[in-house]
Parts: sequence; structure tokens; C-alpha cells
Amino acid sequence: MATPSPKQQLMQLISGYWVSQAIYGVAKLGIAEQLASGPKTAFELAEKANCDASALHRTLRALASVGVFAEDEEKRFALTEIGDCLREDSPTSARPSTIMLTEIFYSSWGNFLHSLQTGQPAFEEQSGQPLFEYLANNSDKAAVFDAAMVSYMSEESEAIATTYNWPSTGKIMDVGGGSGGLIRAVLGKETQLSGAIFDLPEVIGRNQELYEADDVLRKCEFHPGDFFSSISEGADIYMFRNIIHDWDDERSINILKNCERACLTGGKVLLLEYVIPEGNIPFAGKWLDLMMLVGPGGQERTEEEYRVLLESADLEVTNIIPTATEMSIIEAQPK
Repeated sequence: MATPSPKQQLMQLISGYWVSQAIYGVAKLGIAEQLASGPKTAFELAEKANCDASALHRTLRALASVGVFAEDEEKRFALTEIGDCLREDSPTSARPSTIMLTEIFYSSWGNFLHSLQTGQPAFEEQSGQPLFEYLANNSDKAAVFDAAMVSYMSEESEAIATTYNWPSTGKIMDVGGGSGGLIRAVLGKETQLSGAIFDLPEVIGRNQELYEADDVLRKCEFHPGDFFSSISEGADIYMFRNIIHDWDDERSINILKNCERACLTGGKVLLLEYVIPEGNIPFAGKWLDLMMLVGPGGQERTEEEYRVLLESADLEVTNIIPTATEMSIIEAQPK
């Protein structure tokens, strides 16, 4: 097959939403779960999924051409390693993230021009309210969002837990810890530490059953609050995983100043973020940066931008530690 021309390559890029919508459709219908037991025809799959067999065959055929499924000579479809990530119970499941990115953010990306022209979140323009206010007012979407955060961040949580040199004693507070995936990963390995989750009262409330069902999380402290007002004192390490990237500089400095006030003497602050590298190399954080523009109105930052941001909150960067994922650990402490 001939190498695609520049125009053909551009058209492949611009039609990328065809692929994402097709993946969303089969994820929503649970097609990957059906294929976990072995190859099946579209007709066999469609009956259980309650969809049109011809349309499903055409969709699976297209997705097989990009490696999500594989079609055999008998027109049966099977999972590939990529497609297996669409199973709900896969250890590398991306199904909740697939559903969340489409059901919550897809229409906002359709209004990307608004963000490009104004620098303001298209999500708020589209929905009439900021992202986190929208989630607080729509419990069904909040559940979709929470499930996506658990699956999306599982590998990063493991990488953070195994990479950082944790102390022999002390308390860790996960600020904006939500469903507790990160603190659970850390405390599961570092049993000498105690843990706490600080988050909005409604976030802690909607995750209460999850906390109570988990042996590690059940032992944690839970601190309801608003980090724009204050952050609970008493922890030796304050962690912020993908929190600061949600906000512009002014609000980020506000949060970090509240953390600096809460820190014990000798305390540490860990920002767990994608640090944008220089140059043209592919990096997921460059696209997540646009997601922050479209969604909550935040941004990803370079190393220098993080140093300046933390300096503005009277915090000094002491180390930047890469992990096995694209996420880095930015360690800082009060001056």
C-alpha cells in the first residue's frame, strides 16, 4: 500500500472523531464483554446488544482496520490487546474513560473554536455552568466522571506509589482525592503511613460506599472542605494529583497558598502532573492541555511554569521526579 499523501494524512487526522465515536458506540453497548469468551459474528453480538447487525458489522470492520478488533475469514470478530481495554473488568480497562470523554466532553470539543478565540472553556459556554458545578448538579454524570478517574489513573497511581521515596512515618493527605485511588495505592505499599482525603463534601458523600467497602480506604480520615478557602492542617505530605492543572494561575496560587499555610514544619507538597517538555516530541500532556482549555479552563505547564507558580505561593521546588508514565512528581516545600 502506498504511503498516504500529506493531504490523506491530514484527512485521517481531521476525521479522527469518526474513530472515537465508533469506539464509544461499541463500548457503550458492551461488545468487548461479549467477545471475552471468544470470536463472534456481528449477528450474534447484535442480538444481545439490541442493535442493528449490519450497522454493527460495518462498525466492527472499520475498527478492525485500526487494530481495535480483528476479523477472521468467517466474518467473526475477536478482541485485540487494544480492544481488550474496552472490557469493564479488564485490568487495563479504558471503558469508563471512553464513555466519560464522549458523554461529558464531546459536544464541548465541537465548540473548540470558542476556546481558541476567547481562551475560555467551551464546556461552560455549552452547558451554561462550570464543569465541577455541572458535576455537582448532575449525579449521573458525576458517577460517569468518577468511574473514569478511577480507571484512567490506575497505572499512574501505581507508578507514583512505587517511584517516590516515601518517609518511614507520617500522614499523607490527598487533596482533591476523590474516589481514593491514589491514596489507596500509596498506603497499600507503604503500610507505615496514615492517610487522609480532602475534597468537597459532595464528592466525599458520593464516594462513601466505595470508601467503606475498601480495607485501606476505610482506615483513612476524610476532610470535607473547599481548597479555595482552606486546607486541613496536620499532614506531613500534601498530594495534588491532576488538581492544579484544572485551574488558571490565579486560582492555582490560591490553592497552593492555602496548602503552604497548612503544611507542618518540614512538610512536603507533591504536585503530580504532566510536565510539558520542550520541542515537537509527541506527549499526551500537550493534548490534555487542550482538554483543560475546553473543560475546566485550566492548563498543563512546563517545568519553568511550575517553578514560577510554586514560587508565587511561597513554595520552593526541591525535586522533579519522572515516573514510568508521562506523569511527573514535582516535590516542593515551604520556603
